[in-house]
Amino acid sequence: MTGIEKLLARKISLYRLIEHPTIERLAIALGNEEADSELMIPLNRHTGKIPFYLAASGHGDLIRFQKLSQTLGDVCDFYMLQPPTSLTITSIDQLAKLYADQIESCGRPGFLAGFSVGGIPALEAARLLQQRGMKLPGMILVDTVYPVRVLRGATLWRILGWLARNLNVQELSMNGRHLGAMFSDPGLMAQIKAMAGYHPVEYSGQVSLLKSSGLASWERWFFRPWQKTVSSTIKQVQIPGLHGSIFEQGNVEALSTTLKELLTEERRIEAPKLA
Repeated sequence: MTGIEKLLARKISLYRLIEHPTIERLAIALGNEEADSELMIPLNRHTGKIPFYLAASGHGDLIRFQKLSQTLGDVCDFYMLQPPTSLTITSIDQLAKLYADQIESCGRPGFLAGFSVGGIPALEAARLLQQRGMKLPGMILVDTVYPVRVLRGATLWRILGWLARNLNVQELSMNGRHLGAMFSDPGLMAQIKAMAGYHPVEYSGQVSLLKSSGLASWERWFFRPWQKTVSSTIKQVQIPGLHGSIFEQGNVEALSTTLKELLTEERRIEAPKLA
């Protein structure tokens, strides 16, 4: 994909490349696209049911999310949110506003969720939508590690990136992705850099936290601090897998089952009782 980006002199998302697999079709599509056309991508046919907006960890989550969409079926209208390729993201608040604006323009309140680091801008987008008067039935953090200071610092990620490049381990995999691809993902790295100036503040909405079993040993540091950030009681559910592997065959079914329960539970609560 790097060669195509050099040829066209711009960043290309995985979604755009899959949709337009030839250089000619890709060039035409890029010439016609709007700046925000890749911010929100529908991943299933329109069902008319509750929207489910899932913010990605970067530009490499499309195939993972498509697998999840297939297992979810028609319980929701599934949309992927991802950082734009045409803008430089400098802060979490900036990305959160882009997400909130996109959801508000749809005029359809739904569940807002985020996977991994994508949970941070998703949470802030939920806060913005609350402030604008949009009622969200729930916020879901999917294996989103609490942004402690060391994880927000750019130094740690620069060191990890340098080690991946200089120790010739780019082809080694971590959570289903090659290290080289992970550290060259502009969407992921932009969000990591944007976290440097981010400080979590209390959120008053309903939050569910889905935690991968592979990170259970790190519960105290990775997930427990979220309880201090959310004013209401957090619903916590453990799902099988280790971070990115929660989308793999054998694990994604459990993730899908949990999400189905969350997406339908709120509707059962709000459904009017028959006389």
